[in-house]
Amino acid sequence: IPDGLLSRPTGLFAVLIVIFISLSVFVMVIFFIQSVKLIHHPLQNLISSFDRLRQGDLSVRAQKPETEDFNYLYDSFNHMAAELEQLVSENYKQEILLQKAELRQLQAQINPHFLYNNFFWLQRVISSGDIEQAEQITQELGTYFRYITRKNSDLVILSDEKDHAMIYSNLQAVRFSGRIEVDFDALPVEFENYQVPKLFLQPLIENAFKYGLEEQLSGAILRVRHVRKSEKELVIMVEANGQALTQERLAELQRRLECLGADSIPAGLSGMLNIARRLQIYFQSRDCFSLSRSHLGGLCVTVRLYFK
Repeated sequence: IPDGLLSRPTGLFAVLIVIFISLSVFVMVIFFIQSVKLIHHPLQNLISSFDRLRQGDLSVRAQKPETEDFNYLYDSFNHMAAELEQLVSENYKQEILLQKAELRQLQAQINPHFLYNNFFWLQRVISSGDIEQAEQITQELGTYFRYITRKNSDLVILSDEKDHAMIYSNLQAVRFSGRIEVDFDALPVEFENYQVPKLFLQPLIENAFKYGLEEQLSGAILRVRHVRKSEKELVIMVEANGQALTQERLAELQRRLECLGADSIPAGLSGMLNIARRLQIYFQSRDCFSLSRSHLGGLCVTVRLYFK
């Protein structure tokens, strides 16, 4: 039998095997491509949407793929994201309203007791016949009253707050007839129009007069400094040379400051702790208010303002 006749079926079988393997590979490639298109890409897109949602992008919505096999998953994800965005928005609004209510409550605790003293002092000045000084006191008291009775907003620009604190300091300095030296340095121009909680600076100065300087017969110093730390951070330091501050009193104030919680208002909140709480609420920071001993010898109150 010729060799070619015997080997012909074997060669045909080898050709069929090659064709079969090629077809199998081609079918597998097509199946892989279709699997990637119909399964992998939709799942990858859905996972990517979950990652964006986890990072805080509540506006993310998953685009439905061409195939309808994943429509239920995509519809469920988009519905969940929409409800989550609505809930977070409502919660944020409620939190803002709660913070505003707490700020008003804290502000209502401020008692500008010096007004009574100034009225009696103004009466004495008028009785003494010093009309020029009486006019100055009346004008500054009117400006002071107009500022603290404005109800249009809980926020003011920083330059207005500083001017109000300076008016208060001038009234006190004149009232104490030169016994107290008041030193206000200049506010950096770039911070003048930033918004701050109303009446946060004047009560700090009031506290310095009341507990550190009022009893001194002479040589009392009140200093207010503004230190620019960065384009968005300003440090305000209110310090005095009063001798009434003991180490025990300073430690007690620092301890109460550390205990100011984020969810409650301590009963009997003092003026300085009142301001600390308001600043913590507004700037959302625990380190925006600190107490220490001034190099002048009295109390130094440091306020850090973090603007956005």
